[in-house]
Amino acid sequence: MSRNKTGSTEGAISSEAFGKRLKEIRLKKSIPIEHIVSKVGCTRPYLFQLERGQKNPSMDTLIRLIQVLDVSADEILCDYIPKRGTQIIAGNLVEQIASLPKESRERLEAHINLELELADRSNSTQ
Repeated sequence: MSRNKTGSTEGAISSEAFGKRLKEIRLKKSIPIEHIVSKVGCTRPYLFQLERGQKNPSMDTLIRLIQVLDVSADEILCDYIPKRGTQIIAGNLVEQIASLPKESRERLEAHINLELELADRSNSTQ
């Protein structure tokens, strides 16, 4: 497996990148630390360790974080979307697409599917 910018294997996210994403989401949504601590059932020091990448959350804690932050697992876990040997920087892409009107999202999905189909055809003829 190749390594991505997070220093982890392709498709995975490092503790540091997870912590950075966790803190970024918390700050962007202006969610107080006390709210997260009380809803997730963890301590402030533990939350800070997660945000600094010093600890990895258990599956239960991860699920509670996703619920409290009101994000998808992809938003908090994926820095990159590996596909066909290339990496697309996800960043705020999910959020930007979600903010589009339904008709625009459908056109974008159709365009992406067409591009993927063309790439498949191109790869199969090589």
